[in-house]
Amino acid sequence: MTTRTTLQKQIDRLFNKLETMEKEFDALHEKKVAAVKACSFIEADRIIDKLHEMQDAYWEVHARYSTLIDEFEAMA
Repeated sequence: MTTRTTLQKQIDRLFNKLETMEKEFDALHEKKVAAVKACSFIEADRIIDKLHEMQDAYWEVHARYSTLIDEFEAMA
């Protein structure tokens, strides 16, 4: 059985991962903006595809994070 301490560590790791993913997403978004401003639309399209992939991955991690939070609260 999972202990509260173990769950808390997993929650903290996922929270940190979500924050990192948000920063990476923001940085890539800035690259997309720069590509559009430079009229490099092929590059912008490539970046947009990557942003969509990152968004999907983010929501998968977020779903796991939410599940762990629910489990943690149920232990209280």
